[in-house]
Amino acid sequence: MKLERDPSGQVIKEWQNDHWIASSYDELGSRSQITSSLGAKIDVARNEMGNVSQITASRSEQENWTASMQYNELGQEIERILPGDVISKWQYDVTGRPTHHRISSQNRDSRRRAYNWDVNNRLRSMVNELTGVKVTYGYDEFSNLVWSNQGGQFDFLHRSVDDVGNLYETKEKSDRVYGAGSRLLETSEATFSYDDEGNLVQKVEKNGDTWVYEYNGKWNNLESCTFFTEQISERGNV
Repeated sequence: MKLERDPSGQVIKEWQNDHWIASSYDELGSRSQITSSLGAKIDVARNEMGNVSQITASRSEQENWTASMQYNELGQEIERILPGDVISKWQYDVTGRPTHHRISSQNRDSRRRAYNWDVNNRLRSMVNELTGVKVTYGYDEFSNLVWSNQGGQFDFLHRSVDDVGNLYETKEKSDRVYGAGSRLLETSEATFSYDDEGNLVQKVEKNGDTWVYEYNGKWNNLESCTFFTEQISERGNV
């Protein structure tokens, strides 16, 4: 893959072999149009707050695909209208947390969910109003999600945090190794190496598969990614 950027560093064209995707931006730097070498064209309209209000996708000799969005005064999406008369609606409480989500088409509901919240923005429960199934959630003293209960069956998720904020998936905090600056060095699945600026330069999976990353000097953007395995070596320029 190869990327072309404008003077501000925004990606204006992405190449993969002979095909490309081009992007245009408005005066605020938000993406306003996407085109491709295969004839696709996507136009993005935004409201005065910069939120996407409409997306229109077109291709020669095909009918346009359009999605429209509406937002509340906080900029949260409250309605999305999709082709096929599919309507998605959200409701929120006074603090901005979602309380209800409904998806319908031709006056028939395909999704109705209710969300109940606890202190510290902890999701207490979720109810499927179409089936009546309720899922409750539990947290540790650090507000990390540790279990869910659906129909009396518990699923446990271990999330442990050390004194500097590094995350682990076991209570013993032995499944991961971190280095200086909280750089992840090793997990049960791979090891990781970094350059002097903290950029990831190599990932080696347990089966020997290796990913090598190179960066350019101007923007410190990822320039290439090379994948090595016992069978193949594949390089992609970015």
